[in-house]
Amino acid sequence: MTKRFNFEPEEFNVEIPEDLYEEAKRAGLLEPETLQILIREHLRRMAGDELMSMTDKCRQANGKLLPMTWDEINASIEEVRREKQGQYEKDTEQNAISGS
Repeated sequence: MTKRFNFEPEEFNVEIPEDLYEEAKRAGLLEPETLQILIREHLRRMAGDELMSMTDKCRQANGKLLPMTWDEINASIEEVRREKQGQYEKDTEQNAISGS
């Protein structure tokens, strides 16, 4: 059997096994304030894991990339801007033709 319970102000239902429900209830983990703390902590942990993953990817890429001068960086930025502007103009033209 599973237990259902609701939370305010945003309401949602959670189904958990009865034994887990009873254990969590005895531990005080089903109180709204406690659940908020647990959820926030888990979100922080997830964000930290993602940051560490991005850091690892940067470290791996760092050895593969050659350093760029400011002129090369600016040229790359301008290239991306030109591509985006071209796509915007193409989309705008297609919308004008289709009447959107």
